[in-house]
Amino acid sequence: LSEDENYQPTYSKSFNYKRNNTRKSGSCDPLFREKRKVRFADFTCGKEHDEAQQHRCYVCQEQFLSRNDLQQHLCQKCYPLEMREQIEKLTQHIEDIKPQQQLYNGKPLDYDDTLIGVHAQNEPSNEIGIISDDDIEQNRPVNQHSHQRQPLTRNQRKNRKKREKRYQFEIIRSVYYKFTTRNIKKILIFMNIPYVNFNVVGKMLFLGVKNEHIRKQADEILHSGIFTEEHYYRIRKHLHLDQE
Repeated sequence: LSEDENYQPTYSKSFNYKRNNTRKSGSCDPLFREKRKVRFADFTCGKEHDEAQQHRCYVCQEQFLSRNDLQQHLCQKCYPLEMREQIEKLTQHIEDIKPQQQLYNGKPLDYDDTLIGVHAQNEPSNEIGIISDDDIEQNRPVNQHSHQRQPLTRNQRKNRKKREKRYQFEIIRSVYYKFTTRNIKKILIFMNIPYVNFNVVGKMLFLGVKNEHIRKQADEILHSGIFTEEHYYRIRKHLHLDQE
């Protein structure tokens, strides 16, 4: 009986030791939370530092708030003179502000996004059809008994007049089917033809220019040997047409 009274379990100490160790190594420990905060803060600072480096001019090391500001700075000051003259030459005939701003922001000009072509697939090649998504009647009848078309809004009428002006002085050419829209844009820029808009319908190219003087010049430059099959295979390696 005396031996039983003096008996003490040997596992209680080891159990408490393990439990205490588990508590100290858990995520609730203040020191552990502090370490996590430091690592998280360092990561954020590194990210902000990388973003700041992305908007720094590689010539004068000046920093800018956005990439657009940096590109505009390069086009105006730090790009080589030859490159700045080429950019100015390509944008001097563009009246719309948006295409110019796209070029300053380091994006390729895309006239299909800013100027909507007016030629439809089933139109004769010598006529201009004034059709747009805004003008198409939506399948949402306001009145079931009325099938009359809604009158055009002021903006729609204004847009129609603008599209008519873009093709007031027009050049029509047959195009070899392997010429893509990007290929045609590159060739027109390479030939220094200041076009306002163009559209390709099937194998026909409809090119709109600003005035009659430019139309005559472009008509001479785009002779019958341009945009043919022979023309494509002759210049595709020089202009890298087959890589687009």
